[in-house]
Amino acid sequence: MKRRDAVKGIILFSLGTGILYSCADKYKAIKDLNLNHFEPKDSELDLIEQLSNMIVPFQSIPELANHTALPLMFIMLDDVYKPEERVFFTDAYQSFDEIVEASEQKNFSQMNQDEQNSFLSRLNVHEEGIDQRLIGFYDIIKNESLRYLKTSEYYQRKVNYYEMAPGRFKGDVLISELRNANEV
Repeated sequence: MKRRDAVKGIILFSLGTGILYSCADKYKAIKDLNLNHFEPKDSELDLIEQLSNMIVPFQSIPELANHTALPLMFIMLDDVYKPEERVFFTDAYQSFDEIVEASEQKNFSQMNQDEQNSFLSRLNVHEEGIDQRLIGFYDIIKNESLRYLKTSEYYQRKVNYYEMAPGRFKGDVLISELRNANEV
């Protein structure tokens, strides 16, 4: 009986330490991607994740509440984007607060929620007078967050109604019943 208790204790201890180790760094998965061109700090990842979640609010979709677009974003930036775009993105997230403070007289983190949303709205419409680095940085985050959403299983199954090949067979369909799926 004591042997069973000892084995159970060892198993629980190893599971507990494994869970604690995995909770120590919330960006461990991103750091384990072996990115060739990026080594973002946790504070920079926090900023990018905050912006991504403000642009595309994944938390409002129950199935995507604990998802983040960061791994896909950094993989795409590392593998697909041109070197000058990577340098542009890196410079933008490293000096984001300074650029925002120069144009808004306030850090992004010092703004309240309404001010942050209005600032992002101005970035979205490419308002005149805003630094082009911020607009380009915003556009990259927005495009990659939307790409993550559109390629997620939730979106493909629940919104896009994607079905694996060969799909449905409609044998007796009149030509007059057919319509273009892109028409409203």
